Amino acid sequence: METQVLLALFGVRPIEQLQANLKKELNISEETAAVLAADVSRVVFEPIRQELERELEHPEAKEKEVSSVDAARAQVLSAQQTVNSEQRKEETTPVLQPVPVVPATPPPPPPTEKAIRMPASGAYVPGEASSLRRDIVDDPYRETPQ
Repeated sequence: METQVLLALFGVRPIEQLQANLKKELNISEETAAVLAADVSRVVFEPIRQELERELEHPEAKEKEVSSVDAARAQVLSAQQTVNSEQRKEETTPVLQPVPVVPATPPPPPPTEKAIRMPASGAYVPGEASSLRRDIVDDPYRETPQ
């Protein structure tokens, strides 16, 4: 059910086919699918639609319903912000003096020597798998047996 609702929400499947998709994918009756589709529309899609309408300032947008707890919280937070901003105005901030720029340490010169390559192993043969080598004493890809 979650997958079908998300596919409809993201627009992968048309929302008009949500009831048919729920019926098919969940193997439920037509009545149950209709009830589920209506509940999903009411619980999931309706709040999203209302928020989008408010955000886009649609003329038919409904005002956001604010519970008494949310209203009290918003009031307390706005009062705290007012007090904090007044305290910041009262506090004098020290004027910071600019720090003089100190010249940076120059980077080291680039290397002039070439990397020294170790001599190739006598056991190494290009194109041959290391598992096929009989002599593994000097093989850089195998460990000597203990």
